[in-house]
Amino acid sequence: MGSAERGAGMTAEDTMRRVGHGQTPGSPGWTLRRVLRRPSAAVGLLVLLAVIACALAAPWVAPQHPTRGRIDRRLQPPGIAEAHRINLLGTDPLGRDVLSRIIFGARVSLIVGISAVFGAGVLGTVLGLVSGYAGRITDTVVMRVADVQLAFPFVLLALAIVAILGPGVGNLIIVFVVTGWVVFARIVRGQVLQIREREFVQASRGLGASDARVVVRHVLPNVTGPLIVVASFELAKVIIWEASLSFLGLGVPPTIPSWGAMLSDGRQYVDTAWWVATFPGVALMVVVLSINAVGDALRDALDPRLQHL
Repeated sequence: MGSAERGAGMTAEDTMRRVGHGQTPGSPGWTLRRVLRRPSAAVGLLVLLAVIACALAAPWVAPQHPTRGRIDRRLQPPGIAEAHRINLLGTDPLGRDVLSRIIFGARVSLIVGISAVFGAGVLGTVLGLVSGYAGRITDTVVMRVADVQLAFPFVLLALAIVAILGPGVGNLIIVFVVTGWVVFARIVRGQVLQIREREFVQASRGLGASDARVVVRHVLPNVTGPLIVVASFELAKVIIWEASLSFLGLGVPPTIPSWGAMLSDGRQYVDTAWWVATFPGVALMVVVLSINAVGDALRDALDPRLQHL
C-alpha cells in the first residue's frame, strides 16, 4: 500500500508530528506503541520479558538445583519447608524443587521455540521467495513438496523423526524446522505473487536491477509484517508441541527439566499432590496466552488497513 493510502485520514500536521516523534506508520516505535495500547498485549509482553529474564538468570534465580532432590522431602506441599530450605511450590516425587524446575524448564521451551521458529522461518521464507518470484517449474515443485508434507499428520511425522534421531533438544529443533517451514513458505509465496506485479517492482526491473536485488530490496521488506505475525503464533504452537512430546517421553532427555516432563511426572499424583502437575501447567498456559496476546496485537498493528487509526 502506498504512502498516500497509508496516510489516509491524517492531516499533513499529524504526519509531520508523527515523523518528528519517530511514529511513522510501520516504524518499529510506532508499532510498539500500537501494541502497548492493548492492555492484554502489554501484560503479555511484561510476562514474556519476565520469563526470558528468569530463564537467562536461572542459575541465580532458582532457589535450588533443578535435578538434585531429597527422597525424605518428596511430595512436600507448597510452602517454606525449613529455615534454610525453601520450597515455595512444593517438591516432586523425587524431592526436587518444583519452582526451580519450572524456571529451568523455561529455558528449554524458549530455546526450542525460538530456534525452531527462526530456522523454519528462514527456510520457509527462502523457499517462498524463490517459489513465488521464479514461478513455473520451481513454484510447482516447492508447493507440491509442501502439499505432500501437509498430507502427513504432524504427530506421526514428528514421532517418526524423533524415533530415528532420538530424544534431545537439537533433535526437537530439527523436527519443528522440518515440519514448520511450510506455513512460512505458503504465506511468503502468496505475498510475493501480489508484490511482484506492483509498479515499484516493475520499475526496478526496468532500470536493470537483478532479480536478487529486487527480491532483497523490494520484495522481502514487504513480507516482513506477515512473517512476524505468523512467527509469533508459531512460537506458541512449538512450545505446546515441545511440552506434548516431552510429556510422551519423546522430547528432551529426563535429565533436563521440561514443563511437559513435569506434567507427565505429576499426572499420577493429581489427587494427592496436585502441585506437581498444576504449577508447570499454569506456567505453560500463561506463557502461551502471553505470546498469543502479543501476536494478536502485532497482527492488528501491522495490518496496513488499520495503520491510519
